[in-house]
Amino acid sequence: MSDAPPSDAPLPVSVVIPAYDAGRFVAKAVATALAQTRPVLEVIVVDDGSRDDTAAVARAAGATVISQRNAGPGAARNAGVRAARGSWIAFLDADDAWHPEKLERQWAAHERCPEAQLLATDFVLVSPGGPIAPAVLRTHRAYRDTPKRQLGDATVWIGRQDAARGLAAGQFLCPSTVIVARELAEAVPFAEPGRLPPDGVWHIAEDLEWYLRALRLTDVVVLEAPLAEYLAHPGSRSWRTGPVRYGDTKLADAVRADPLSYAEGTLAHLDAVRPRKLREASVAFLQEGDYGSARIVLGEAWRARGRPEDAFLLALAILCDRRGGRALAEAARTTWRRALKPSIARVRRFRL
Repeated sequence: MSDAPPSDAPLPVSVVIPAYDAGRFVAKAVATALAQTRPVLEVIVVDDGSRDDTAAVARAAGATVISQRNAGPGAARNAGVRAARGSWIAFLDADDAWHPEKLERQWAAHERCPEAQLLATDFVLVSPGGPIAPAVLRTHRAYRDTPKRQLGDATVWIGRQDAARGLAAGQFLCPSTVIVARELAEAVPFAEPGRLPPDGVWHIAEDLEWYLRALRLTDVVVLEAPLAEYLAHPGSRSWRTGPVRYGDTKLADAVRADPLSYAEGTLAHLDAVRPRKLREASVAFLQEGDYGSARIVLGEAWRARGRPEDAFLLALAILCDRRGGRALAEAARTTWRRALKPSIARVRRFRL
C-alpha cells in the first residue's frame, strides 16, 4: 500500500503576497493561488501600508491579511514568511497571476531535485494592453548564456555560481515564479533597512539582491514552462528601465560593503557588467526624456570608460536638459534612432 499523499492533499506551501495599493489587482492574484490543481495551506496577503482597499479586497477574496506600516516589498515578504505555516513559501506579487498547474508541476520538480531550496519557472510578460512576451526565458540573453544541466521534462539545474553570474548580467528570475524552502527564507531574509541605499535616480531590485545572497546556500531548479503572468504597468517599480539598470550598478556598492553575504564571485560579476549597465541606463533615460538622470549616469560612464560615444551622449543630455534645450529633444531622438543607435550595436535595452 502506498504511503504517498492523495493527489488532492494540500501541498506544504504557504503563498505570500506583498501588496501596496493593489486593490485593482490583488483579488485576481489570490484567486489564482486558491485555484491551483494542488491546494495550498494558506494564502497570506501582507498589506504594506496601502492607502486604498487592498486589505478588504484581499480578505474578501479568501486570503489571510496581515497589515503593517509601509516598509517595502522585502519587509512585506519577511512578515509573510514569519506568519506562514508551510515548510515551503511561494511568492506571488499582488499584480501577477499563476497558471492553475503552476505549483503542482513545480512540486513535482522539487520531488525530483529535493536538494535545491529554490525553484522557479518561465513566465509570460503582459501589459494592460495585452501580451508582450509569451515565454520570457526563451529569449532572455542572460538566461540563455547561463550554463544549465538538463534534467528532462523541461526542467534544468543551474549551479549557484553560474546563477549568480547570469543574474548579474540580467535579471531572469521573476519573484512570482519562485518557491523557496522555509529554512532558506528564514536564514536569508529579504533586505532589511540599511542594507541597500534608498531609491533615488536608481531603483535597486530587492528580489535580485536577495537571490544573490540566497545563492550562497543553494542551487536553482528552473521549470522552463511559462506558468506565471507578470504584469508590467506604469504603477510598478520596474516599469521604467533607466532607474532599474542604474540600480544594478548601485547594487555592487552594497555587495562591496558585505561581500561574504553573497554568492562567491558576485562582486566581480557585477563589476564586470557595470560599464554595460551604465550605458543601458543612460540610453533608457534619454529615451524616456529624463535628461537630468541621463547626465548623471553618462558622467559615471565617461569616468569609467572614457569612450567617445559616452562623451557625445553626455553632451547631448546636457544640451537637452538646459532651458530651451528640450525643444531639441525630438530632433535628438531622431538622430539617435537613425544614426547613432546602429553604430552602438552593443547597447541593448534590458528585457525581462
